Amino acid sequence: MMKKIYAIGFNVLLAFILVAQLVTPVASISQSERRPLQQLPKFSLEELVDGIYMKEFEKYALDQMPFRDMFRGLKAWTERRIFLKKLVNGLWIEDDYLLKTYDAPTEQEIVAFVKYIEGIREQYFSENATYITMIPDKSYYSSDKYWAKTETQIKQWIQEQLTEIAYIDIHSILELSDYYFTDTHWKQENLFKLVNYLATQLDTMETINKEKWIEKEFDNYTGVYGGQWALPVEPEMLKYMSHECFDNIRIINYQEQELMGQVYDEEKLFGWDGYEVFLSGGSPLIQIHNPEKDKELVIFGDSFSSSLVPLLIPQYGKITLIDTRYLPKEYIGDYVEFTGEEDVLFMYSSLILSNSQTLR
Repeated sequence: MMKKIYAIGFNVLLAFILVAQLVTPVASISQSERRPLQQLPKFSLEELVDGIYMKEFEKYALDQMPFRDMFRGLKAWTERRIFLKKLVNGLWIEDDYLLKTYDAPTEQEIVAFVKYIEGIREQYFSENATYITMIPDKSYYSSDKYWAKTETQIKQWIQEQLTEIAYIDIHSILELSDYYFTDTHWKQENLFKLVNYLATQLDTMETINKEKWIEKEFDNYTGVYGGQWALPVEPEMLKYMSHECFDNIRIINYQEQELMGQVYDEEKLFGWDGYEVFLSGGSPLIQIHNPEKDKELVIFGDSFSSSLVPLLIPQYGKITLIDTRYLPKEYIGDYVEFTGEEDVLFMYSSLILSNSQTLR
């Protein structure tokens, strides 16, 4: 009798989920995971026979499941509390920091990456002072020495392949506390020591004094790892540093397709990713003009650069920030005219190196 009741209950649950999935609108993104969700694949007989269509449909069904976040949380709680797993959704906690595993790049991928940036230097900056630094993932500072060994190997491969670009090693300058608890990114208020170290490597860069900056706070920030963890986490403090010279600068953000004068877009603090407060988030090309200075700097980077660049504004007349995930390198010259006098800094995180195929 009990087996029959369980069977009926299970079938009712399945029917409920099926009906809910049919009436629930298809979502394009997951707010909690900060990623696009699988859409209904286009049917073709060839892909059906090959099995490709059913694999893609399975991904679609899982991504579009009703009450998906609730089931994700239940799964994570079971793995964490019942099965006592250290890893949950590829994440683990150490010293109250969320850290994530990632696929380390191969030597061949690093060779291709260095060839890519050397190609940019040769095409646009053959006479410029050019540098590269690798931003360590915060797992590098964990007690799991695998990640330190992995990043040490990546550094070695990069340095072996470089011919005309100087490598700047910043791993010893940072530590785990320089990163957010719930996010992959570093904390802007902790980057003064990094800028001061970079100033010893780049001729045009100067040291900076934190006392001359104004600190602003947002106390309800949860980073991307907080959503991916799928279990409750406490929001943390996000700080952003302001300077008196910001009132006189001009910012051209080509993603926004209009002139912008704000270094920090505070409305982003209340959106799906509060880290986008820095320079309004990802953009193919941003130029910052400071009429009080003359020196110029070009940075090729990812989202980490958007929180570092504001600290450099008071000392440069023009900073050009380029993200070639969105702007193919062949078209850079169509949007920017270089003088040959700029310092050039390539600054990529370990996570980008592991997905360098995203660089266009």
